[in-house]
Amino acid sequence: MNYLDIIIAIPLLWGAYNGFRKGLIIEVASLIALVAGIYGAIEFSYYISDILAQYVDWSARIMQMASFCLTFLMIVIVVHLIARGIQKIAKLAALGGLNRFLGVVFGILKYLVIVSVLVYLTNSVNNRYRFIKSETLEKSLLFDPLVSLTRGIYPNVEQYIGMED
Repeated sequence: MNYLDIIIAIPLLWGAYNGFRKGLIIEVASLIALVAGIYGAIEFSYYISDILAQYVDWSARIMQMASFCLTFLMIVIVVHLIARGIQKIAKLAALGGLNRFLGVVFGILKYLVIVSVLVYLTNSVNNRYRFIKSETLEKSLLFDPLVSLTRGIYPNVEQYIGMED
């Protein structure tokens, strides 16, 4: 284990901590809220724009940005309120411990996906510029498995980022 493993492990531990603190229901809701918020804001912000236009006299660009942000926030808030209600029901059903345990697992997995992509990008750049010594990479317990994980999750990742090894 070396400094690379410590750098990689810190976000994974943070994910575990957040997952424990928030629980699976809130962790999943956060992900759903983000995706649904972006999608909903793209697809439905024009409704908010029409309503805002009745009350303010802003330029089209400002109106577009404001309605996007408001739509996004409304969706995120609604999803989180629903999740909080589900979490309260889970606590009443004595599922709080299971919710926290599964939150740890989900939190680690969520950060594992993010970290694996960052490690893959670091590896791709390092293959060109050699800023991390090869001995350091060889001694790392986590670096190569995460590069492999990224290739497994996103088999065509090189095409998307334009950095084939």
